[in-house]
Parts: sequence; C-alpha cells; structure tokens
Amino acid sequence: MKTYKLLKNQKGRNGWLYTVVDESGNIVATRSSKRDYVACTIDGEMFFGRLDLIGKGDHGRMLATLQDYKYNSTPAEYNAVVAAETKATRMAEMQHLATYLRYVSAKEQAGPISEAQYNLLVEFHGKDIADSCKTQRDYQIATCNVERAIARLLERIGTFAEWKARRDAWVEKYEPALQVAYLAE
Repeated sequence: MKTYKLLKNQKGRNGWLYTVVDESGNIVATRSSKRDYVACTIDGEMFFGRLDLIGKGDHGRMLATLQDYKYNSTPAEYNAVVAAETKATRMAEMQHLATYLRYVSAKEQAGPISEAQYNLLVEFHGKDIADSCKTQRDYQIATCNVERAIARLLERIGTFAEWKARRDAWVEKYEPALQVAYLAE
C-alpha cells in the first residue's frame, strides 16, 4: 500500500495550504484553510484537527461500511439482506394500504381512477388489472401488491454475484480514499 504525507505551507498572512503527496512527490489533493489540521484522508475530502477524530463521525461510519462490505459479502449475508428487505417491503406495502383505507373517506375511495392512474396500472401491472380497477380503492389495492413489490425489490438487489460485485466495486473505490495522510514534520 502506498504511503502519503500531508504537507503544510504558509499561505498569505493567516492561512495554510495543505497538500497531500504520495511517495513519488506527486500532489494528490490540496486545500487552503485558516484552521490547523494534523491529518486528512488522501483524497482530501476529510480533514482532522486532532488525531483522536480519525475514525469518528462520517469517517468512522464509512470505515465500518467498508469493513462490512469487505468481510461480509457472503451468501449467508446476502440471504439475510434479502430476507430483511423483503420483510420491510411486505410491511411497508401493508402499512400503506391500511393507512389509506383507514384515513381516506369512503366517498373519496369510491371516486373513479384518473387516466394517469389507469396508464400506470397498464404499465406496471398489466391491462387486465387496469381494466378491473374502477375506483380509487381498487387502484390502491392493485398498486399495493406485495408480491409485485417484492419482485421489484429482488430485481433491484439482483443475484448474489451482482450484489457482491456492487459491494466489491464500492470497496475498490473508497478503500484507498479512506486511508489517512498524517502531517509531515
């Protein structure tokens, strides 16, 4: 792994120019500031005024996510994510429908569906379902189709290989950026 240094140079009367350089002396990132920093991420996104702040806040959350993605990209973890997301989707769809039926008046529920709603039903659920929906209540029931919502969720999550590839790409992109360069004396 490459090593990086943070250089601090006087800029004007009361400012500093911070430069992150690699082993070869190539400039990776720069920042000018009036504040004193002791370290930063090598991409120059996060600067730290004290050493004890490294790994805390946003930096700590990103490091934790990185570790999770790096070491928990197994079929068991994939199955756990799919199960949790499926349960959450199922509950959200049922909650949405229950809320609609509870808080929208019977008169509004009996109102006809609009042309836009009809077209959405045709696009996402098919013409046969769209033709069977006449009222707003029918429309809400048709669109809160739990099985269809779960099918869309599984399409979005993808297969284990697709899911793992997305996580690996995230690790590859952000792992170097989260490395810390310390102020050179």
